[in-house]
Amino acid sequence: MCALVSEVKRTAIKGFGWQTSGVFVQNGVQFLLSLVFARLLLREEYGVAMVAFTVAELASLLRVAGLAQACIASPRSDDEVRNTAFWLAQGSGLLYAAVLFLGADLFSSVLGASGLAPLLRALSIVQVVDSFRVVPFALLMRHLRYRDNAICEAVPFVVGAATAFLLAAVLEPSDRVWALMAMPLTRIVVQAALFNWFQPGIPRGWPDRKVARELSASGYTILGSNLPSSLLELIPTLAVQQRAGEVAAGAFRIGNNLMVPAARIGHTANYTLFPILAKFRDDVERLQRSILRSMRTIGALAMGILAWAWVAAPDLVPLLFGQAWLNAVPAAQWLALASALRLYTYIGTNALLATGREQPSLVVWTGSLAVGVGALYTIPMAAGDPTPGAVALTIGTGAGFLLSVGALARALQMRPVDVAVALAPALVSGGAGIAVGYGAGALAGGGPQWLHLLAVTVGFAAGFLPICGVLLGGGPYSLLTLRGIKQVIQRN
Repeated sequence: MCALVSEVKRTAIKGFGWQTSGVFVQNGVQFLLSLVFARLLLREEYGVAMVAFTVAELASLLRVAGLAQACIASPRSDDEVRNTAFWLAQGSGLLYAAVLFLGADLFSSVLGASGLAPLLRALSIVQVVDSFRVVPFALLMRHLRYRDNAICEAVPFVVGAATAFLLAAVLEPSDRVWALMAMPLTRIVVQAALFNWFQPGIPRGWPDRKVARELSASGYTILGSNLPSSLLELIPTLAVQQRAGEVAAGAFRIGNNLMVPAARIGHTANYTLFPILAKFRDDVERLQRSILRSMRTIGALAMGILAWAWVAAPDLVPLLFGQAWLNAVPAAQWLALASALRLYTYIGTNALLATGREQPSLVVWTGSLAVGVGALYTIPMAAGDPTPGAVALTIGTGAGFLLSVGALARALQMRPVDVAVALAPALVSGGAGIAVGYGAGALAGGGPQWLHLLAVTVGFAAGFLPICGVLLGGGPYSLLTLRGIKQVIQRN
C-alpha cells in the first residue's frame, strides 16, 4: 500500500510538472497577446473582442458538456469510449457552431455590443474543429500521459500567436481585430492535429447506444456540477459589458488576464489530480490528506502570484497596457482576491467530482453563482468602470468558498479547523509579502514607475518567499530555486 501511495504521489508530481510547463507557455503567449493587442486596438474594439471570446468560451463549455471528464472516468475500454464519444463530440460541435453562426445578431443585440456578430460567426468554426480534440485529450489523460498532453496544448498557442502577430503587422489598423481572431482559429486547428497525432481519436468501429447513454449521463452530471463554476468565470464579463459598456468589459478582462497564471496553476493541479483521485473514491482518509496537501502547497504557490498582483497592479497595469487602461487597476486587485477564493473552492470540489460526489459540488457552485449573479445585477455600475463587477465576483467566490468548507465537512468529514491550518502558509506569507511590498514601494518614493514596481516586487519577494518556504516545511531559501520548489512539493 505504501508503495502504491508513493507511486501515485510520484505520478502526480511528474504530471503536475509537465502540465505546469505547458501552462507556463500558454500563459506567456496569452499574456503577450493581451499586452500587444490592448495597445494596438481601440479600447472599444478590444472590449468587443473580449466579449466575443467569452461567448465562444461559453459555447465550448456547453458543447463539451463534461464529455471529456466522463471519458476519463469511464470504466469502458479505450475502443468503446473512442467509438462512441467521437460521434457525440461531432454532433455537439455542429450544433453549437450553428448556434453561434445563426445567433450572432441576437447575441450582439442582447449584449449591446456593436461589431460582435461577425466575430462570433468567425469563432463558430472553432466549435467544429475542436470536436476532433475531445476524445484524444480524454484518452491521453486516462493513461496519465501528461507530457504528451502538455506538448499538444502548448505548441498550438505559439503557432496561433505567431499568426496573430504576423497578421497584425500586415493588416490595416481598422482590421487588426481580425488578427486577434486568427489566434484561436489557428491554435485549434494545430491543436486538433497534434492531439490526433499523439493519440488517434478517429473511431475504429460503430458507436454503441448503451455506451452513449452512459457517457451522456455521466457527462451531463459532471456538466451540471461544472456549469455553475464555469458560468461564474464567464458571466461577469458579459454582465459588465451589458451594464458598463465595451471599455469596462475590456478592462475587466485585462484584470482577469493578470490573474491567469495563478488560476492556471490551480486548474492544472486539478486536472492532474482528477484521474488519480478517481481511483481512490472509496478511501475517505486518503482523500482528506490529498485535499489538505493541495490546499497547503498549491494554494501557497498560487497565492504568491495573486498577492504580488494585488500589490503590483497600480504600476503593472499602466506599464504593460498603457495609461488608457488605468481603470483596470482596482478591478485587478479585487479579482486577485476573487481568484484566491475560487482556487480553494476548486480544490475541494474537484475531489468531490472525481470521487462521484457530484451533488455537494453542485450545491457549492450553484450557491456561489447565485450570489455572484445577484451581486452583478444589483451593485450600481457606471459606464467604463469595471470595479463593481470585480467586487460582485469576489462576493460570489467568497460565498462559494464558505459553502465548499461546509461541503467537505459534510461529505468527507473534514474539520474546518484542518482547512484553516492548511490555508495558513498562504495567508501568512501572502500577508507578509503585501505588507513588505507596500513598505518598499513607499520607501522608493515617486521615481520612475518601473523603478517603483521593481521595489515593490523585491519587497514582496523578501516578505513572501522565506516565510512561505519555512511554513511549507523547507527553509527560507527553498523557494528561490526550481530544485527547492520541487523538494517542497515532494515534502508536502
